Amino acid sequence: MPKGHLILAAVLLAVMLAVPAAAIPGTGTATDTPRPAADGAGTGKTVTVLRADTGTVETVTWHNYVFGVMAAESDPAQPDAALQAQAVAACTLALYRRAQRQTDPPAALRGADVTDDSGVDQGYITRPVARAKWGAKADAYERRLDELVAGVLGWVLTYEGQPAMTVYHAVSAGRTESAQNVWGGAVPYLVPVESVGDLTSPGYLSEKTFTKAEFVQALAALDPAVNDPSAGDPVGAVHRSTGGTVLTITLFGRSFTGGQVRQALGLRSANFDVAVADDAVKLTVRGYGHLVGMSQYGAGTMAEQGSTWQEILAWYYPGCRLEKIKI
Repeated sequence: MPKGHLILAAVLLAVMLAVPAAAIPGTGTATDTPRPAADGAGTGKTVTVLRADTGTVETVTWHNYVFGVMAAESDPAQPDAALQAQAVAACTLALYRRAQRQTDPPAALRGADVTDDSGVDQGYITRPVARAKWGAKADAYERRLDELVAGVLGWVLTYEGQPAMTVYHAVSAGRTESAQNVWGGAVPYLVPVESVGDLTSPGYLSEKTFTKAEFVQALAALDPAVNDPSAGDPVGAVHRSTGGTVLTITLFGRSFTGGQVRQALGLRSANFDVAVADDAVKLTVRGYGHLVGMSQYGAGTMAEQGSTWQEILAWYYPGCRLEKIKI
């Protein structure tokens, strides 16, 4: 990481330590009273999952489903509080998706509540696959995740009585993004929050370099008018969110969204810089994922600093409420 980023990280981490999540106004609250989510969204002991690779639909218990999401999406070596926050977010997101699809179920889901395609919902793997993935640590990791999932199963985040859209990502760019900027629709609790611990993540910065011809070829899939590597200035105006995500960028005289460029070039996020030198186009990328909602690395940093799983969730999903449901 460049020296300037290290200095910034140190300063911001000091601020974060001085203002614990529990002291921040406007965070969510918890209730110890079990009650079903609105419209019965939390009832039932099982969830149905479409396996994208086989097209089959499997019925699993909520415990095993959340375990499978954790095994696919998380690092089992993270602190307890971070993993517990992840478990609650995973369960809540599945409940949100299921409720969202009740009135008009997508045909592609074949009657399932959710899919294991992380591009649609969230990843999910079975215990045998998880154990093979973990190797020699399989026994310890399986036991640990089982205990952590059992400890929070049934706790969900709600907003106005409904399961919240508790999306998450791997590493933020130091600040999370709003749903408005990324997907075009505002969600009251998916708003930017500081996540300065991410600045120390090994995955915070990444780079990709293309020749001009490769760069043009990738962009041509978005706009055929981009077809000449020698035509004019490759990079024009760039408009960013307050968190640094590219909202729009002009490349070879054509306008694209940051999300379009991210997808076309296979970037880790839409928070990037473009530099052109001779025939090389270099992109420096900050963060990993869509950058909305909880940062998994940031949650780990908060947990290391003493935050509880409740405080982590309240920080990344402000305005949501923790409720216990029967599941």
